[in-house]
Amino acid sequence: MILNKLITGKYSLPMTFWGWGFCLCLCLSAFKYLAIHTSSLYLIPLRFLLQSVVLAMVLSGIVFIIKRNKTILGFISLLVVFLYLLISLFMFLKLFPLFYI
Repeated sequence: MILNKLITGKYSLPMTFWGWGFCLCLCLSAFKYLAIHTSSLYLIPLRFLLQSVVLAMVLSGIVFIIKRNKTILGFISLLVVFLYLLISLFMFLKLFPLFYI
């Protein structure tokens, strides 16, 4: 229900970008500290995979928001989330061998 609202753009642009995109990805960054302190290196690519999924949902929500109301801040947030999604996917692919350590 909550994720359905996020994906279909029912939340406002600030809630989608800052609440779901920024804050949830910030919380997921704790995975790298957990991986370092527990010596579980497989958690690092897992973090980037989960972050990519979250960013894909946020990107979908922003696209639906922009369809309803075209603003310059909407396009800027779309660009930022899209670039961060590409970086997260790239990092996941580069760190994928850590699953086998």
